[in-house]
Amino acid sequence: MRKEENRSVSDMDTETLQQFFSSEAIYDVPNHFIALLTVAYGAVSLSAIIGNGIVLWFVVRSKKLRTVTNLFIANLAIADILIGALAIPFQFQAALLQKWVLPHFMCAFCPFIQIVSVNVSIFTLTAIAADRYLVVIHPLNRRITKEKARLLIVIIWTVAIIAAIPVVIAMRVKMIIPALETLDENLIQIMINASQALKSNFSIPMKPYCDNFVIEKQLWTSYHLSL
Repeated sequence: MRKEENRSVSDMDTETLQQFFSSEAIYDVPNHFIALLTVAYGAVSLSAIIGNGIVLWFVVRSKKLRTVTNLFIANLAIADILIGALAIPFQFQAALLQKWVLPHFMCAFCPFIQIVSVNVSIFTLTAIAADRYLVVIHPLNRRITKEKARLLIVIIWTVAIIAAIPVVIAMRVKMIIPALETLDENLIQIMINASQALKSNFSIPMKPYCDNFVIEKQLWTSYHLSL
């Protein structure tokens, strides 16, 4: 009698799981919404690449424009081009689809480029602000030379790259069960128990997900806050 009751409960839980995964847990985005966001994010990426590319081209082509401030602006343009070309498109698709469909190495590469570019942008804007401050407040003192500006740009990129290294270490692609945290303990037990799943002929739907699977959560949160 107990065996029959356990079997009926197992069948009921399995049926509940199948209904859960077939409807709510699988993230489904309407095609028109995907098209709208693709156009919007595509426009942002193209604007960043083309606009900053033009700025970079003028600074490189014209010797008169190669001032200290414009060197920093050109550096800022390079960082923005990287974000537009390598960060926005790939991070957008991952956020929209709620799964990682790109090659696994890009799981760490895309966030790495994003963090490096954002840090370079922040540090460069700080350098521009410091340069303008010295010009306005201390106009008779020596200004930052082009050589020092180039050295400062190298330091900016070095610090930005070092700050982004933990992302390369932490980010991995793993197969996960969608919305696992919303399941009842009994349902989770069914999924964990392989024999139970095989007996019921129930296959657990999983999806590739790019996230931190290496560094401890508290340390990872502290790292993000420090950025």
